[in-house]
Amino acid sequence: MKQNPEEYHQSDHFKFETSSNIMFRELEDESVILNLNDESYYSLNSTGMIIWNLLQTSPSLKEAFEAFKNQFEVESGKASTDFNLLIHELVEKQFGTLAKAQTP
Repeated sequence: MKQNPEEYHQSDHFKFETSSNIMFRELEDESVILNLNDESYYSLNSTGMIIWNLLQTSPSLKEAFEAFKNQFEVESGKASTDFNLLIHELVEKQFGTLAKAQTP
């Protein structure tokens, strides 16, 4: 599913699904995501770690974004930019895909 990066935070129709063969490890102030298929990795700072964890548990991208935004006292524009860029990178680097969210 192709979508403009600036729109991810508004999507209640899609959720993030981690690709198979992905390992996630938290270190001191960062985390590393390792793709065992191609041995590529992606390093996350503390903000990225929070977003990653919310993506694992939230039923939609929009709900993950709202939870992220509520944890920080940050301007909505900055929060959406950070969130959208990370989603874009994770999908582009094949650490996950966007899947249809379950609607009640």
